[in-house]
Amino acid sequence: MCVDEIYPEDNSVNIQNFPLDNFIDEAARRVLLSAPLHAIPSARSFSDVELHDNGDGSGWLELPGDFLRLARFRMEGWHRPVLAAMTDDDPAYKRQFHAATRGGNAKPVVVLSHGKTRLEYYSIPSGEHLIKEALYIPFLQVDDTYPENLVEVTAWVLASLVLGVSNDSKGAEMATVRANELITIL
Repeated sequence: MCVDEIYPEDNSVNIQNFPLDNFIDEAARRVLLSAPLHAIPSARSFSDVELHDNGDGSGWLELPGDFLRLARFRMEGWHRPVLAAMTDDDPAYKRQFHAATRGGNAKPVVVLSHGKTRLEYYSIPSGEHLIKEALYIPFLQVDDTYPENLVEVTAWVLASLVLGVSNDSKGAEMATVRANELITIL
């Protein structure tokens, strides 16, 4: 256990009293959001979703219920895929409402909106709206499909969360440092 590595000489740290089950899903979620995409083997397609054309070259779609993170999105006519979506609270989002400043086929833009349940895309050259590729990182809870290569870093994030709520800021910081080291070598 990571806490034992932080306190190898301290027998007063009683790991059985730490609420690990309460934080495992949050630790895994944080790791999946920060890990490089090449380290996450479980991307799923969502290219079969219904598209809603706004009539101005932009559109939107509803995201799957287990959507956590965008891995890759590309519409027909775009020169390249989008690998990271902005959110609707990003100041650059406002530029998407004007045809002259919004994303286009050379520099497309996608936005997570409506509480990250919807993906808006900007913009399509004239023609039909068709998805060329759409991949996302799914997550609802830790289960047998959780990537094995992320287990150690997840354990350190979990240790940081548990130590943090246990008012051990020094131990939480040490666990965070170790988790960040592991993330950089994935």
